[in-house]
Amino acid sequence: MTIIKKECRLCQLPLKGEKSDFCCPGCRVVHGILSAKGELTQGKEHPLIQEASKRGIISNPTLLESFKEKRSQGDRFRFTFEVTDLFCPSCPELIEWSLMQEEGVVQVHVDYMTDLVFVEYLPAKLTRVEILERVQKLGYSVKELGDIEGERSKKGLVLRLAISAFFALNVMMFSYPVLISLFDQSPYGSYFANLSLLFSLPPLTYGAYPIYRRAILSALKGFFGMEFLATVAVFCAAGLSIWNLTHGSIEVYFDAATALVTLLLFGRLLERRSKLHAKERLHLLQKSLPRRARRVDGRFVSLKEVAIGDQLKVLQGERVVLDGEVITGEALLDESHLTGEAMPRHVVKGELLSAGSILLQGWATFRVTANESESTVQNIIGHMRE
Repeated sequence: MTIIKKECRLCQLPLKGEKSDFCCPGCRVVHGILSAKGELTQGKEHPLIQEASKRGIISNPTLLESFKEKRSQGDRFRFTFEVTDLFCPSCPELIEWSLMQEEGVVQVHVDYMTDLVFVEYLPAKLTRVEILERVQKLGYSVKELGDIEGERSKKGLVLRLAISAFFALNVMMFSYPVLISLFDQSPYGSYFANLSLLFSLPPLTYGAYPIYRRAILSALKGFFGMEFLATVAVFCAAGLSIWNLTHGSIEVYFDAATALVTLLLFGRLLERRSKLHAKERLHLLQKSLPRRARRVDGRFVSLKEVAIGDQLKVLQGERVVLDGEVITGEALLDESHLTGEAMPRHVVKGELLSAGSILLQGWATFRVTANESESTVQNIIGHMRE
């Protein structure tokens, strides 16, 4: 009896009686990505296979166990960024495992639904730029949440909405004589019905393309969301209308199909603008925080050099750099960035100051009670990111 040795479908390592077709989870994920892209024929020469092999993601049966055993010491920072071109649900696993292989990365989570990557790392061993470079080497595009200029400059969605709205309004105007013709048998009904077909082509093709694309990609992965339902509705309305026209009937529903596309694009535009507004507020909040602090002797130092218990001084018109407790002096404090309250608060010895507050009048010397990463503003920024 001939015994057939089973091999891993990606790296061809021999399998010792495993039920799986792969020697490790890394091979399974990389094989799934290449299969979805139709690039399996390139074999071991594929850049993704070479990069994954170099990082120990494939041909590594102990991959997941090494992550569980990983323990790091030191202060941990959190970093959130966006990956703009996740291709399939296997991509998040590849990014997570790749980053977890790096020394200094404590924890990684990639959210496939929002394209966001949450990383907990040790800044003493790894920088944010290096984290982004690691992901880019896998073939993905990355963008920090603070990078809002690129989003503001995108005009594609606005152009699709404008074109769809213009033609949809014309189709709606054409629908009135079509409806009237159904009752009085006017000869102009067929003319306006065909005009409706012609004017509905731009919104149903160019305008609705992002909706169709998302619907198809989601359906291929077994997820049937709003875009899929909208695509079915548009195709049914347009298909039935074309069928009626070809069979001599003027009962068409192009107005409903184009209106649905226009409303979906309008909703997506509102959603994008609301997200962009939130990101802008987050960006401005981060930029508003000072980068240097004044010690009681008048010398300026970097915030990284300030420790809990150090004494700092803030003068009229300046922002409080870190959370602290007032030691001497008194002042009027604008805390609207935290509370939304326009009325300033009068602070004296023993009261607490919050980082980012503006000292409107007076002066104060305070003792630092929280470092830069643990301040009230940084906590708020962290919650906003999450």
